[in-house]
Amino acid sequence: MKVSPSIFVYLLVLVYPLGAYSIFVPGDVGFTPINFLSLLLFPFFVLFCFFRNEVPPLTMLGVLHLLYVFISLAGSIFAENQIAGLSGTVGYVVDTLLCFFYVLYFVRTRSQIKKIVWIFLFVGVIHVAMGLTQLLGYFVFGKVIMPPFAEHFRYDISLKNFGYETGLYSIPGFMQMTGFGSPGSASFGAELLIPLGLSLYKIWKNSSPRILYRFLFALFGLAILLSTARNACVGAFFMLLLLFLLKTARRPFSVVFRTYAIFLIILGTFSIFYTTRGATAGLDSIKIAGHTEIRNPLFLITRLNPFAGRFEASKRFFQEHGELAVRHAFDNLGFGRGPQNFDDFVFAHYPVKYGSHSNFILFLGDTGIWGFLVQILIVFMTIRYGLIAYFRQSQDKLDHHPLVLTAIYVGYVVAGIVRTFYIAPHTFLLMGLIAKLYTLSPQEPLPSPKGPAGGLTETS
Repeated sequence: MKVSPSIFVYLLVLVYPLGAYSIFVPGDVGFTPINFLSLLLFPFFVLFCFFRNEVPPLTMLGVLHLLYVFISLAGSIFAENQIAGLSGTVGYVVDTLLCFFYVLYFVRTRSQIKKIVWIFLFVGVIHVAMGLTQLLGYFVFGKVIMPPFAEHFRYDISLKNFGYETGLYSIPGFMQMTGFGSPGSASFGAELLIPLGLSLYKIWKNSSPRILYRFLFALFGLAILLSTARNACVGAFFMLLLLFLLKTARRPFSVVFRTYAIFLIILGTFSIFYTTRGATAGLDSIKIAGHTEIRNPLFLITRLNPFAGRFEASKRFFQEHGELAVRHAFDNLGFGRGPQNFDDFVFAHYPVKYGSHSNFILFLGDTGIWGFLVQILIVFMTIRYGLIAYFRQSQDKLDHHPLVLTAIYVGYVVAGIVRTFYIAPHTFLLMGLIAKLYTLSPQEPLPSPKGPAGGLTETS
């Protein structure tokens, strides 16, 4: 039986959220299953290229990623901690960039992309099931429920999950869901953006049974809300906004109507948030003793209200680090302070004792103005590839995959601006899928021999 090399990508998608099964490697770095698999696949990748006498289709997006690696290496030379700088560069390649190139090389047809969508949905369901099990187990039984066999790995229970023994956000019985992720990780909500968007794609496609995909869409949306991850909520908002704006972009009147309707919804939502920023009805807490409080679960509303809760603290984190990143973006000939050096530099020279809460601030501080500009070009090129792949299709053969994947990617860009959940293997898997759809002919299942290898054309 002939096995397609696309199975390698299927395996990467299957293990991407399994941070609970990570181990420590030298340098006190967490080594997750997808990191291990990426390294394990590299010899196969080289052998396939050699025996098939094929060079992986870099596309301009791949060239930009390699340019960023070069800039990151150059910044490591100037870094105060050169070992940390080199480690950050290697981490960028092993943890994320290899996933991008594996998708570009091993995925050859649209049918394989459809299988990847199924695997993303399956993994999302399992991830949410584990997260809800943790939440209900702790709320109902007061027990910490770990993923199966996690005790054999570096799964140390973090008190942060449980609000430092008082309950997350001072709500007894409420904890931070992590699913199959690492304990204490706040990435659970962001990881669900992919299955959320793909379940909506299945609804639009009228996939049977539709009631199942509507249930999954509601399930993933509810899990994101219960994660109380504001970055995931903001990312989901922009993802859905782009989808509903562009899905009917071929009909101008519909676009105008939807834009106006969305504007009114946003205005009304922000008005409600603003007028209720100081509301306390039903949100009062009862002090028990010491550090223990009983709080109404409605308190979660203030967590998601951008004008209430810890919003001012988050704004201060972003503003202070952002200003410092701009100030030091031109250090060392524009290469910044070096990968994984910016936060340490801030700790040592400024009265700021917390890390950057944004991947894009870190791009600016770690790799300077050159690395930041290249990352902005990567974002622009990825979105451009996705939209070209979508709008060049004929109406009778319209496939929403490029649009949905691009919208999910935009959600991760937003999440990476407000928090540090952009640099992740699944983001680069998405970028690889978008680039692959761009190189595929709109009509044919196989890559066009005259498709773009590095240039950008409106048709391939």
